Amino acid sequence: DSGHIRVNRVSRTSVPNIYAAGDCTTLMPLASVASMQGRTAVFHALGDVVIPLESRRITANIFTAPEIATIGWQEKDIAAGLINGIVHKLPL
Repeated sequence: DSGHIRVNRVSRTSVPNIYAAGDCTTLMPLASVASMQGRTAVFHALGDVVIPLESRRITANIFTAPEIATIGWQEKDIAAGLINGIVHKLPL
């Protein structure tokens, strides 16, 4: 619907031997994610062993003062009981 290319965890599209990486995909539009997608796609295409990208392990930063960073589960997932966790909010 958004016009992005859907890829799996090794950056492969629904077409065999076609990979996509970066902002054209449905993953987070971060340079670090695009770099990892590209490396994963190349190694996978060459038949090397790769560790598939897991979106919960992607960190995101907002460069403000103070900085804000995220990783892992969302607050709504904890509130819904999908994961056992604690939400801790700091005053900015």
